[in-house]
Amino acid sequence: MNEVEECEICGKLLSRKQRLISHREKIHGIKPDHEAKKYKLYVSNSAVPIPRTTAFRKRKFDQETCIQSVTVSGQLDLECQEESTTFETRSETAESSSLSNLESCHSSSIHEEELAHTVSYNECTSSQNKLETGMLESISVLNEHEVLNSNSAEIHVQNVYDKTMQSFPGAWECEAAAAELSDCDSSATSISRDSDSDIDTDFESDISSSSELDTDTEDNILSDDSSFDQPEIANSESQTKLTHDEEKDMALLSLLLRYHLGESGSRDVVKILNIFNPENKVKDPNKLKACIGSTETQIYEFCDKCYTLYTEEDIFQCAIAGCNGIRDLCKPGQFMNGKDNFTLLFNTDGVPLFKSSGVSIWPIYLVINELPPVLRFSRRNMIIWGIWQSKGKPVFRTFLQPFIEHMIDLKDNGVSISVDGKTVLTRGLLLASTMDLQAKAYLTEMTQHNGKNSCITCEDPGEVVKQGRGHTRVYPHRNDSDLYKVRNSAEILACGLAALQTNKPEMGVKGVSSLHGLEWFDMVWGLVPDYMHGVLLGVTKMLMKLWFSSSHAGKPYFIGRAIKQIDKKLKKMKPTDDITRLPRKIENNMHHLKASELQMWLLFYSVPCLIDIMVSEYFNHHCLLVEGIYILLSDKITAVQLNHAEHILNLYYAQFGNLYGVNNCTINLHNTCRHLTSYVRKLGPLWAWSCFAFEDMNGTILESAHGTGDVCSQILWSMQARKRLTVDCSKMANSELRNFVVEAMNTRRAIKIKHVAENCKIAGGMKTEILEADILRQLRQVLNLPQPDDDSSLGTISKVGRIVKNDQVIFSKIYSRMTKRIGHVVLINNINTCTSDNSSQIASIQYFVLHRKSNKCAAIVKYITIKEEMALVHRSISHLITVNPEDLNAKNCVILVENIQEKLLYLDGNTKYPCIARLPNLYGQSS
Repeated sequence: MNEVEECEICGKLLSRKQRLISHREKIHGIKPDHEAKKYKLYVSNSAVPIPRTTAFRKRKFDQETCIQSVTVSGQLDLECQEESTTFETRSETAESSSLSNLESCHSSSIHEEELAHTVSYNECTSSQNKLETGMLESISVLNEHEVLNSNSAEIHVQNVYDKTMQSFPGAWECEAAAAELSDCDSSATSISRDSDSDIDTDFESDISSSSELDTDTEDNILSDDSSFDQPEIANSESQTKLTHDEEKDMALLSLLLRYHLGESGSRDVVKILNIFNPENKVKDPNKLKACIGSTETQIYEFCDKCYTLYTEEDIFQCAIAGCNGIRDLCKPGQFMNGKDNFTLLFNTDGVPLFKSSGVSIWPIYLVINELPPVLRFSRRNMIIWGIWQSKGKPVFRTFLQPFIEHMIDLKDNGVSISVDGKTVLTRGLLLASTMDLQAKAYLTEMTQHNGKNSCITCEDPGEVVKQGRGHTRVYPHRNDSDLYKVRNSAEILACGLAALQTNKPEMGVKGVSSLHGLEWFDMVWGLVPDYMHGVLLGVTKMLMKLWFSSSHAGKPYFIGRAIKQIDKKLKKMKPTDDITRLPRKIENNMHHLKASELQMWLLFYSVPCLIDIMVSEYFNHHCLLVEGIYILLSDKITAVQLNHAEHILNLYYAQFGNLYGVNNCTINLHNTCRHLTSYVRKLGPLWAWSCFAFEDMNGTILESAHGTGDVCSQILWSMQARKRLTVDCSKMANSELRNFVVEAMNTRRAIKIKHVAENCKIAGGMKTEILEADILRQLRQVLNLPQPDDDSSLGTISKVGRIVKNDQVIFSKIYSRMTKRIGHVVLINNINTCTSDNSSQIASIQYFVLHRKSNKCAAIVKYITIKEEMALVHRSISHLITVNPEDLNAKNCVILVENIQEKLLYLDGNTKYPCIARLPNLYGQSS
């Protein structure tokens, strides 16, 4: 520790020598005898040589940046541009070799620079004329006129440290004009346009990410037919042919993308290929990326203090002093009355990039609501409008300003697209947004979910009650006479303006949201309470903690002592192959359950597992929630069903406080039971606006991130490459390479189609066998064939284990690889060829048979009967139907496969209550 020093002039005690020197200079005007040591003299004095290590690192940095800008994005990188056209400035006295590298990079990319249409603005950064280190924040956004054509609107915000920035032109003029902002940092916004991507909606939904899939080889099976997430192969005569080298490059690039290989991994693959095939060497990975095309970039800058975008060139001073309800859009005269218009659903949420730092990305996704449900949430049809990358949360008024402008232009002016050789003008309308409570609070400028008046739908302030050793805000049930009124957009705007004047929240509103810039957007009914976060990760997970956590031992609802018995039943449950995850034990995995697992537990597993264990009062109460949510998830909901769901959810809410305590009446419970039905009445079923697909997409884009640098550029390029390969593979003449690319871009396991019958597709092997006489008689009957004296006229009959019908794989009992799931119980049309009883519509498929002459497939089934004494597991639940165990001695019956409607869940984990159930829907994420 330094000794305390005393100023000999004023007698003040100082602790450090440096402070004594500065004290003499600033207070008494006495300059030191020697000047402070100066560093980096080569920056201001060209006569001073640059250190060898510094020069080497600079040359290497410039060369790598130049190569990356030419081969990856096909345009001049920001770090390779001249000082006059970029926000990044370089020293005029840099070493001549580095300048020559920059000039070489510039000349080699001159045609891309002409396409870039780069617009740049300078901003006040410091009161000094020189800057050694500057933080740059940038946003890349797709131009709104190319949203539909490219299907890849990418915007990214990144923090990078430019260690080569030495001076900033105009800083002194900026300081004189705006002294108060003289210390702000440089910030920038850039808009990226991908002009080479197209939308192709001939794909099946594939929203299950690798994090949500099982690893069992028997569980995730899809057909490789064109209807199973494969591009339609266009007429080769009308397509531009690719050369052999281009096809080879595309095939190799699809392999690198399929396994998310980084730069080093890609080089190793190319290296080993060139070792084994020296005569026909493969290109360097960076050169392979050039076949994807260019990405045009437009640069904007914003003030780092007030986050206002600069809108004119050469503006250095911040312009800020002191730094309708949803109507029936399809009616005549309304927006959707035009057949070429569409509506959009958008989502944004934070995704942490690394566990060891606070850096995160915030993507904005768009979904076209008019697409068929199967295609709506597929990866290829989801639009990434933008990505913000930085530490902490984004400044939404800055992040959303370009987004709002794009949405206004898309609604007013639309975009022109080519359909079958005709130019069609189509316009889009941003209809609604779905996100979790935290992101919604940031977006709407409201208090967080634990604050007063945090409900975006109504003005209920909540109540503060004791919770453990502290306090928490809750939203208890209120009678109809005590309900708070529903908000509207005008009132929210007025509260935001009042909050800005008083600098205090007004009815939970702290400011004016950027979404108010969309005059048609409803700030109440357009911001839906998300089902995945609110019902599953919120209410359902809270209930499981109350039931099984030892901290609630002694409570009447605690059933933790029976958890092993419950787990035993749960592990016996065998879902269909449509369910991505198998059930896991609650005892060891309760805190790690995914939302899809919680959904299956809530809707299907919990009732059979808890019926003999939970106190009847609590079990009856829980069944109200199960039935209400199941109805709201259905693909078809009648007005009567909707009113019934609203009633039982309100009843569940009214009883919850008495059973579990008012301190557990969270905002999620309030939204679920008070408001969820109203949103379904206005916007459709829960699956149409849940966050399942968007959360899955977050996992997908994270797989494209390699390293810790410019992650957003990696994600942007990877998404663009996938879309281009998916579309352009149809131009490949080599069928083997084309199929390889298709399979590489399809991340789900496929099965081979062996034969295409008239009424289905045969998946897997076929085996010729001699069938029983009764089966042959019934087969003739269903095929409308005559009944001769012998069976030789039937021809060849093959036994089949599985088929594909209506884009679903349907299994039979003879398919031996299906051990952990049950995919052979189906719902069939009201027809019974065995007896006069036509009431049974549930059957277990024993095997399929293919009649070669008629090219038709039939199913040999055993009917499953419903228990007469107790048709429902519980009187409040209509979708869990108790059945008698399958009778192995029952008669086999023959039906044509077109009579099969859908697969059913067969749940026999509780042997006392074996039951069947229908999935509420097959869209979005139902598992």
